[in-house]
Amino acid sequence: MLVIGVSGGIGSGKTILCQLYQAMAYPIFYADTVAKEISNSAEVIAQIKTTFGSGVLNADGSIARQTLANIVFKDEEALHTLNSILHPKVGEAFEKWTLENAKADFGFYEAAILFEKGLQSKCAYSILVTAPVETKIKRVQKRSAISREEVLARMGKQWPDEKKRILADFIVDNSGNKSLIEQANKILEHIKDKNG
Repeated sequence: MLVIGVSGGIGSGKTILCQLYQAMAYPIFYADTVAKEISNSAEVIAQIKTTFGSGVLNADGSIARQTLANIVFKDEEALHTLNSILHPKVGEAFEKWTLENAKADFGFYEAAILFEKGLQSKCAYSILVTAPVETKIKRVQKRSAISREEVLARMGKQWPDEKKRILADFIVDNSGNKSLIEQANKILEHIKDKNG
C-alpha cells in the first residue's frame, strides 16, 4: 500500500479532504483521533496523571482534555512530554492499520504535525491543506468553544503554512474558492499516473 500523508494547520480542513478520500473507499488513518482514543486507555491515563497531576482528570477519572490542552499549548516541554507518551502508541496502531489494509493500493495518513515530526519522509507523497488564517480561526471557533486567543496559541505551536509548503508534494487550497473534490481527484490522478 502506498501511504499518502495529509496535514494542515488547525482549522485548515484536512479531515474534510480525508473524508472525501474515505468516501472513495480509500482507508484513512486519523492519527489525531487515534491519539485521543489511546489517551482513554487506563495505562495512558495513569501515565498522564503521574506526569501532569490529578488536576488534569475529570471526576470520573477520564482526561479533562481542555485542562490538559491549556497546559501543553502554553508549555513546549509539557507538549513534548505528552507527545512522548502518545506517539509511540500511535506508531504501533499505524503499523497494525497498515497490515490490516495491505491490499489497498493507497492509504492516507492524516496528522496535524506530520511535517513538524518529519513523518512526511515515511510517506510516498504528502498533501498540505491550506486556508487563510481568519478562515481557520472561524472554523475552529465554530466547532469548539474556545477563544480566538486559544486558537492562535494552538496555531503558534504548529509550523506556518509557508514552512510546510516547501516539504509538501501537493497543496490543496481549502479557502472555499476552489473545488475540494476537483483538487482531490487531480492529486489522485497524478499519483496513479506516477505509480501505474
